[in-house]
Amino acid sequence: RWSRPAVPFLLVIGALLTGLIVIAAWLTQATRLALGAAGIVTAAFLLLALAAVMAKRIAARLARLPALSGWTALRLALAAIARPGGETASVVVSMGVGLSALTIIGQVSSNLTTIFENSVPNTAPDYVIVDIQPQQIDRVRDIVAVVHPLGQLDVVPMLRGFITHINDVPARQAGGDHWVFRGDRGVTFSDRPPPDMIVTQGAWWSADYDGAPQVSFAEEEASEIGLGIGDRITVNILGRDIVAEVSSLRRVDYRTFGSGFIMSMNPSALAGAPHTYVAASYAGGQPSDQLSAELVATFPNISVIKVSDSIRRVAELASDLETATGYGAATALLAGLAVLIGAAAAGERARLREAAILKTLGASRWRIALSFSFRYILLGSVAGLVATGIGSGAALAAMIFVLDTSYQFDIQSASATALIGIAASLAAGLLFSLVPLTTRPAALLRARG
Repeated sequence: RWSRPAVPFLLVIGALLTGLIVIAAWLTQATRLALGAAGIVTAAFLLLALAAVMAKRIAARLARLPALSGWTALRLALAAIARPGGETASVVVSMGVGLSALTIIGQVSSNLTTIFENSVPNTAPDYVIVDIQPQQIDRVRDIVAVVHPLGQLDVVPMLRGFITHINDVPARQAGGDHWVFRGDRGVTFSDRPPPDMIVTQGAWWSADYDGAPQVSFAEEEASEIGLGIGDRITVNILGRDIVAEVSSLRRVDYRTFGSGFIMSMNPSALAGAPHTYVAASYAGGQPSDQLSAELVATFPNISVIKVSDSIRRVAELASDLETATGYGAATALLAGLAVLIGAAAAGERARLREAAILKTLGASRWRIALSFSFRYILLGSVAGLVATGIGSGAALAAMIFVLDTSYQFDIQSASATALIGIAASLAAGLLFSLVPLTTRPAALLRARG
């Protein structure tokens, strides 16, 4: 029968948990995240304990249903689940914690994999060439044309600048601590919008525009910092402040690995400013390392990035992260399984008496084994169902509030986790039911007499 630990033990446990949270916050430098994780773990324990209580009450009512009068093994299992002082709470909580961790990892991993697969479009360039000086651009075009005669080269000018003010108000004061204010950002200029560019608000300047500086800003980032058409931003480029009016907002897709810029200005706004070029090279179905070799040999200052190598490296990092987090989830699951085995071992004596009484009343070993099986399948199902809800909710919070992306429930991962819980509960329960099933009731009754 359960009893509350002594006060000194509770104080030690509380101190250890507090120390663990402090260490996690210190190592990650993310206090809010550490506290959030601690809150999720606490909520998981409370929800699992509540689920165990509800499982007992529901099992007690189901066991008395007349409709189950012919299902003796199932009724015995339900009665055992509802029995005070039984193993329902220990099984549900121990398995539920491990399965919750496994669910979180499975859901986050599945969502990250989906995002990664959807983030690499077929239109990605084969190479990105950066740091091209103005006097080098024609020669770069010639080399690319020779190596990839069927390919395409998209070239845009590039500068770097800091956003310092919005409508004469300091940028961070006006738009918050947004990532676009945390360093210098790429700036380009063009007299007309690129062919694949979608202007969602406002209008692009005319090709011969020569008035006050204007800027076209990325739509999503503008919405996040509260920037709209007609607002003014101050951009410091090479020590010179340029105050430009937002004339349009446009959709920028960074997933294409092309030349997506937060800001694009009219050419006269940046007249005379030193700049370089960045180019996206599409090999036309015939990518070759020869391009990188020839460009670097001709112009040592140029950097050539093979996009497929970058994609593969990101995939490797994602795989490493999935493996590491998988080990963490497996550790939590094994810890829960160890507690489950301990609970099953501790309840072996009670099952021994239960089996002896049932055999004395005429129950066969098969019916008793079936009753034990129903019991642990039901307990594993409860733990798996509640853990799926807890883990999916935590994964949703992680994807939306931590990773700032969307979330989609992965039913395959959740189903696999729930089946693991049922199988583990059934295996542990039956393992410690072998002795009660094989022991003759006479021997037990004589020992008790």
